[in-house]
Amino acid sequence: MIGLDTNVVLRLLTDDDPAQVAAARALLQSVGEAPDAFHIDHVVLAECAWALRAAYAFDRQLIADGIRALTDVVSFDIEDRDVVLDALAAYESGLADFSDCLIAARNVRAGCAYTATFDRRASRLEGMMAIGGTPEDAAAGEGKREPGTPEEI
Repeated sequence: MIGLDTNVVLRLLTDDDPAQVAAARALLQSVGEAPDAFHIDHVVLAECAWALRAAYAFDRQLIADGIRALTDVVSFDIEDRDVVLDALAAYESGLADFSDCLIAARNVRAGCAYTATFDRRASRLEGMMAIGGTPEDAAAGEGKREPGTPEEI
């Protein structure tokens, strides 16, 4: 099995650099249809979603379609494929960014009662719960403290 980095997966999804796209495709073709020949982990998927939105201005549905297409490739071993599919369903609903959806889906699968977050938008996801310390609190100076020692954190 060969691990794929974000930049290789992005070349396959965007087709934006002819030389790198050719190299990525040649690598894939070198194994043919061998099942699970390439590993794509959650970090790569989260980075891809971020880059597709920030650098390529892809919309939510196009990003979801691209990630879903990766899960359909026989030669790709997607880390916890079912978790990724759950995260995609939440992402397509528009509740939060893909990385938040992936965090929520992973933690639900891990058996967490909930995932604590300050992100009000992410708190709308199943398994996420907003805790205090809103941006309004921060602007008003509430909840500020000096950095603590590692033992306090």
